Amino acid sequence: MQQAANSVAIVTGFPGGERPPRNLTILRLNQVKAITGLSRSTIYARIEAGTFPRQVKLGIGARCVGWVAEELNDWVIEQIATRGPDHVSKHDGGNK
Repeated sequence: MQQAANSVAIVTGFPGGERPPRNLTILRLNQVKAITGLSRSTIYARIEAGTFPRQVKLGIGARCVGWVAEELNDWVIEQIATRGPDHVSKHDGGNK
């Protein structure tokens, strides 16, 4: 991590040279369950299957974890996209 001239830390060296996600908010399991409607066991099964964002360890111990909000948002958008173009949403006035 580098220090900018105004003493704000700048994140560098993100894995793979990628830029960090825009929303770095960390969500805990209860929040993830509320957003997705999935149970704990389903979330972890989908992580194992590679179809759900992996959790981030929030400390030295592996017991405290969370999910990056932006990665979860991207997953939700992907799920919505799988409905197909024939889906009529009450939020878009029924326009296809």
